[in-house]
Amino acid sequence: MPSNSKEDLQARRQQILTALTITPLDAEQIRKLSITFAVPFTGEEYVRRVMDKLHNDKLVVEHTFPSSRKYWKLAKLGYQQVYGPDKPLPSPKTYRPISPSLERHTRRLADLIVKIQVTAHLSDIEIVFIYGDGQASFTSGGVTKIPDAMIGFRLRGRKQIYTIVFELDCGTEPVFSPQARDSLDKTIAFYLQHESSFDGSYRVAMLFDKPSIRLDHFLDRVAEINTDPRRRVIKAGLLNNVLKHGDPLRWPLLLDWDRQLAAMLPGNKAAAQTIPSPLLDAQLVA
Repeated sequence: MPSNSKEDLQARRQQILTALTITPLDAEQIRKLSITFAVPFTGEEYVRRVMDKLHNDKLVVEHTFPSSRKYWKLAKLGYQQVYGPDKPLPSPKTYRPISPSLERHTRRLADLIVKIQVTAHLSDIEIVFIYGDGQASFTSGGVTKIPDAMIGFRLRGRKQIYTIVFELDCGTEPVFSPQARDSLDKTIAFYLQHESSFDGSYRVAMLFDKPSIRLDHFLDRVAEINTDPRRRVIKAGLLNNVLKHGDPLRWPLLLDWDRQLAAMLPGNKAAAQTIPSPLLDAQLVA
């Protein structure tokens, strides 16, 4: 690793701790995110050395997924390092290992959050705020919804903040089961109702972990529940298309209820076309 100033290395330590306030991360995710740090990492081995030091200093806690991959969360002392001693500490469960049943969801969501941060950094897009899983909540009609992530963006030269709410679908149950239908319907109805009364506006990106009929079914439900065809609040897409694309924020990778291509942020315009259902999982969407 090339020589760097003590101040830069200390700044990187702080940036790692700040990143862990949003989501748990493994070595590869930290390496990718480090392009936004004062001193980027050149390999996972250097990440592990730094994380071992942070662990020895009791700033992070180290856990291992059932797949044997190590990951880190912020420790109590780490929270105080980021927020100061006066901020109340999170509940003790914050420091515990992630349930095996939530491993895939947690890792894939962390991949998404890292990808979005790196893309914004390279595109000179300001991230005004960012909340990870369980860190933000919406209430409407006596119902509270906790999104998987919520990120606010500001484009260069613009005052407007574009807010994207991210939901990650890793479900495997049959899409036409009453339980699955009811769950999707409640999510769609909630966001349509809440966004209409929200001070400002936001868009929801429902990203599906794997290609399946679930995406097609979800868009059908949005089309049926959305009573105003002019409203395009809820969009859907494939997580892998976002993770693999060079500019997932401004390139049309998402689909509206009528299968029209759309981007998360203003940027490249999609050609006026409707994507047929059999092609929803194809590279055409990307």
